Amino acid sequence: MTLWLDLPGDQQKRLQTLGQGMIVGEDARYHEAVHTVTAIADGPSTLHWLSAESLSNLRQRNPQLALRLMDWVMRLLSEQVTHAKAKIQELLQ
Repeated sequence: MTLWLDLPGDQQKRLQTLGQGMIVGEDARYHEAVHTVTAIADGPSTLHWLSAESLSNLRQRNPQLALRLMDWVMRLLSEQVTHAKAKIQELLQ
């Protein structure tokens, strides 16, 4: 799956290609963020969607599993921040 940054004038810039087990849209799940990135599957894909209601139910019914999910999301977000910082450094040189 490739992530594209939506730019003015119906233009896009490729940000990165994600591999198996990655997530998209997590920022919108935890706060009401405006989508600025388009994700396009590069081939056959299986996607899973977690609604806010389902996440809330998971927190209530199985807090330990919800915590493990949140920990996994945090690790992925940390990797994305590291990738973004490297990309910024590359653009500044």
